[in-house]
Amino acid sequence: MLPPTSDPDGIRRLKATRNRLRLSTRDVARLSRAIADKRNDPQYYISHTWVAELETGKFTPKLCKIESLSIIYRCRLEEILAMLGLDIDQASKAEGQGLVNLPHTALVVPPTPTSGETIARHVANRLDCCAMLIPFTFTAR
Repeated sequence: MLPPTSDPDGIRRLKATRNRLRLSTRDVARLSRAIADKRNDPQYYISHTWVAELETGKFTPKLCKIESLSIIYRCRLEEILAMLGLDIDQASKAEGQGLVNLPHTALVVPPTPTSGETIARHVANRLDCCAMLIPFTFTAR
């Protein structure tokens, strides 16, 4: 996989890839239309203007369009993402490096109701008990 670079360098590499394949921005649009049609999803379509604006650094593309570029440019998705400055390998190692502390989770023990108690009542009692032990607050959006 290519190492991630700054945006201008990556964008130049992306444009160089298109030029190496001797594709115009209109060729990319035509090929992406075929991808969008096969997937029955217009989000995979890339207009020639979109390619030109990407190559001038005007915006960051959405994943569907990045996937279309990877197909058209015959690159792995990870390579296109690296050209745009996102290193997938580094992102997957983030948890191991302690960059993100995910909460500890545990499996729920299967319910074992006492005599005369329904499974639904047993689960409800367990949930009530757990709710008292775990602080919980609602926040407005």
